Amino acid sequence: MVVVGRQVNLDELPSKHANLYFHKQGIDTTTPGGKLLFQMLGVFAEFERSMIVERVKAGIKRARAEGKVCWVGLALVLQ
Repeated sequence: MVVVGRQVNLDELPSKHANLYFHKQGIDTTTPGGKLLFQMLGVFAEFERSMIVERVKAGIKRARAEGKVCWVGLALVLQ
């Protein structure tokens, strides 16, 4: 079994003689439609990650305004 990481560059796959095919989802990166769908999924994942970052930053800002001490990972944020 091969595990694909979070970052897959579709442009690099053909040069390595590799393609992705997800049978249950019907995604085949050898076809233009499959490439489009795979890239759209990547764009939505990137968008969701950005939204999470914004919500976390807004929550920290709100907590600081309320005078609460915020923990971010292992670092204590006092500002």
